[in-house]
Amino acid sequence: MANQAKIDPKLLLRWTDQGKSQTWIATQFGVTPQAISKHVKRLKAAKAKYAVEDGLRPAVEHKVNAIEQLTKINKSANDLLDLLQRFNDGDQEAIRILNSQTKMVNVGTRTEPEMMEVANFKDPRELQIRVIAEIRMQMNTALDIQKTMFHIEEVKGILDSIIQIVKERVPPDVQKLIADEVMKRRALRLEVS
Repeated sequence: MANQAKIDPKLLLRWTDQGKSQTWIATQFGVTPQAISKHVKRLKAAKAKYAVEDGLRPAVEHKVNAIEQLTKINKSANDLLDLLQRFNDGDQEAIRILNSQTKMVNVGTRTEPEMMEVANFKDPRELQIRVIAEIRMQMNTALDIQKTMFHIEEVKGILDSIIQIVKERVPPDVQKLIADEVMKRRALRLEVS
């Protein structure tokens, strides 16, 4: 068996991608061509696996960020909903808070302006209905994100199964062709997007 420390995986992949022969590479590392072949197969399989996982990682990270943002928005919406419900129930603190949300408007004419302080919001019951609708939309968005994540996990499981079946049942030269083709197509997709 070849000395593992002698074969630099990064250099091996670079030379393989450049089209160098396994015999030439083996000479450079001072090992047999069979040792190079074995390492290339292992590295290509790992490269394909990591390519799949790298493709899924942004979706997973995006899901986490989206859920965090939805959680913040939902907390604010629920706080406002609680305040509005307390206002409707006659809670004095809620009434004071909402009544303090005022603005000055001109109720006079252009030549004789008369400023009046008015509530900066519409009927609290209408606002309460809007907040409830917003929370419902957030819940639907969170559910859509969860469904997407479930599908991504399912796809990852299927791809892991395919990779395992290919390793077990497909000749090594065909495995290499498949891995190379997958990487080429992935590179093309990345260039286009």
